Amino acid sequence: MRLILRFVVIVMALIPSVGVAQGSVVNAAIPSLKSMTTLEDSLVAMERQSWVAWKNQDAAYFRDFLSEDHVDMGPNGPVPKALIVAFLEKAGCKVESFAVDSFKFARLSDDAAMLTYRSAQNTMCGTAKVPSPTWSSAVFVRRDGRWVQALLQQTSAR
Repeated sequence: MRLILRFVVIVMALIPSVGVAQGSVVNAAIPSLKSMTTLEDSLVAMERQSWVAWKNQDAAYFRDFLSEDHVDMGPNGPVPKALIVAFLEKAGCKVESFAVDSFKFARLSDDAAMLTYRSAQNTMCGTAKVPSPTWSSAVFVRRDGRWVQALLQQTSAR
């Protein structure tokens, strides 16, 4: 009986260790999930801030936010970073209001991720009203340890 009791005590003592070992495996996986969530939150915050910068016609924000090889794809074709920043420096648009929502996140690789979302804005560029609402795809890449936007594609929403 003592031998059985000793065996039960040893087994009971090992169960938390097994749980900890299994927990360690699970916890080892959780940081990668947590870092994805953190990356998602960071990119959504950056994208939201880019809309504030757009409203304020803040060229300096976009100079830092966009990758050197960034391309905006719109109805007139590809627009490189240099033209975007130059256009913002002229403050040619008046953004009365905007809203962004329905964000979806996809991790494409260790150094690439994508957001898709819906946007609506009341904006005039000169005498032209900017099409709204749109669905957007924003691709981010990690360069020199930081995330920058490499591509923005906007499509008119119905």
